[in-house]
Amino acid sequence: MRDVTATCEEYATYLTDILLSGVTGSAVKILYIAAASFFFSYFQVAFFTITAQRQALRIRHAYFRALVRQEMGFYDQEGSGTLSTRISSDIPKIQEAIGDKLGSCLQCVGVSCYRC
Repeated sequence: MRDVTATCEEYATYLTDILLSGVTGSAVKILYIAAASFFFSYFQVAFFTITAQRQALRIRHAYFRALVRQEMGFYDQEGSGTLSTRISSDIPKIQEAIGDKLGSCLQCVGVSCYRC
């Protein structure tokens, strides 16, 4: 009877060691995947934010050039604050759409295509 108990304990120890080594290996793989996900997510946000800021600057310059080319009668029809208010309210919306929303959309499309 003692041999059977000792054999069962040895077998349980053996199974525990196998289980722990498998779990440890899986945990390390998950840790690597999480680190890579963090790395790529950070650069996705950084690159899309930089791109959005550059595009907003280009749009502001184009808008200013278009305003400068207008005839004087155009400024009589528009209020003095409406032009500056319009550009200051529209450009951040465009910048947000290019920066956050476009990056998130491309990430979701990529995940959806990967799962198919």
